[in-house]
This record gives sequence, structure tokens and C-alpha cells, in this order.
Amino acid sequence: MLFLRFLIRNEKYVIETSKVVEVIPLVQLKHVPRMPSCVAGLCNYRGSPIPVIDLCQLVEVTPSRRFYSTRIVLVNYQDLNGEKRIAGLLAERITETIDLDDSRFIGSGVQNQESPFLAEVMTTENGIVQRIEIDSVLQNILSVTLSEDQAAVLS
Repeated sequence: MLFLRFLIRNEKYVIETSKVVEVIPLVQLKHVPRMPSCVAGLCNYRGSPIPVIDLCQLVEVTPSRRFYSTRIVLVNYQDLNGEKRIAGLLAERITETIDLDDSRFIGSGVQNQESPFLAEVMTTENGIVQRIEIDSVLQNILSVTLSEDQAAVLS
């Protein structure tokens, strides 16, 4: 299975490329007042406001650093009503896709109720890589904090 690899600080993470719509450069984001700190803001994607979640802020509680390889990954997800939506994930050092055997991901033995989106891990020749479950990230954050009506008002 093909995955997009990126770093959060110096740790390796992956998301399934089947969920990726497009990877775009870091653009100016519209600040959304009174949102959790992991909501970086809104970006304009083909005329529609798209919420952007900062994965570094979400996982490590520090904002993403602005590298040349810091990007916004536009992904498909299903909201709590089962509707398909697009959202952005801000991540550092997005440099490659990698082909990994999906069956080799295993539970780490460590679970955090506050981070259910951090899924299984795999040991590779370059160290341990952890999968991030996109639907879990976006359903839990966006369905609660940012409705489509709010986004339309802010655009």
C-alpha cells in the first residue's frame, strides 16, 4: 500500500495516499477565532473554504515549523453524518511516498485516549513509523469545532 511520509518533529508518520486529494504549498491561512490551537485556519481550495489542522500542534502541542517541505495535504474524510468532505493537514517535511506492507502494521501496546488517531506502528529499516488515521483526526476535531455554516460565513 502506498503512504505519504512526513515528520512531526523528528518522528516518522504516514497517511494512506488513497485519502490524499492533493499536496499543496503552505499558503496564507485565515485565522478562525476561538478554535482549538490545532485548527491552523482556513484555506481557499478552488473557491471553497477548507479547514486546516496542524498535525504538529495536534500531536506535539507545538506549531509546525515553516520548512520548504512544510505542506498542506488535502484529504478526503467522512464527517459524523457520513458525508464526504475535504480538509487540510499541515505537516512538516513531506518529502516522499513509500510502499509499505499494510499487514506489517501492529499495535504498539501503548494507547492514549486523547490521541485515538495515532494508529498502529511498523518497524522499518529506517526506524519506527506510525500511521495516522485521518477519519479519526477530522471527525473528532472538525465535527465538533467547525461546521460547514461557520466556514461559509468566514470565507
